[in-house]
Amino acid sequence: LEFCQSRGVLRLTMLAELRLAERIAAYHWPIRYLGAPHVYEGGKGTAVAAEIRVGPDILALTHQKTGVIEPVLFEVDPARSPMPVEASAKPAVPSADVIADAIAGIGAKPLQQLMGALSLAIAVAEVDNPARAVELLAAFNRILETCGRRPGSTGETGRPNQPSPSAAENRATPA
Repeated sequence: LEFCQSRGVLRLTMLAELRLAERIAAYHWPIRYLGAPHVYEGGKGTAVAAEIRVGPDILALTHQKTGVIEPVLFEVDPARSPMPVEASAKPAVPSADVIADAIAGIGAKPLQQLMGALSLAIAVAEVDNPARAVELLAAFNRILETCGRRPGSTGETGRPNQPSPSAAENRATPA
């Protein structure tokens, strides 16, 4: 649903098991069957073709029904991501400490001002893709939170707050 919203998709068409279509209907998604169900392989299953209307209202309804309110869509732009030289090679990923040092180098106050300016610019400016702009800002916030830092919050050292070892150990790992 988030992907559909980010691309302006208004309808999905599916060919699926009847049970899946019934489950989608149970979430109160607007589903329209495109024909009668078709029993296949001598009764091993029943397939249906259907159209599902999607949009921000359906996404909000799904958030309410599932309790999952944070975005789950994560996109990587292959044009901007260098491919590893070898298939088995993994690209280097900076550690949380490297990111923390960069944040400390910027400073909490300038980082807070940057985030505020970006938020304001997105809110008032006409951007080509507002959903993408908000997504980028949210991604930046998630990076800071993953490192245990929030813009504008500092500990005794003047560096952005770092979680205590016990808090880091107790933090749930995303699935």
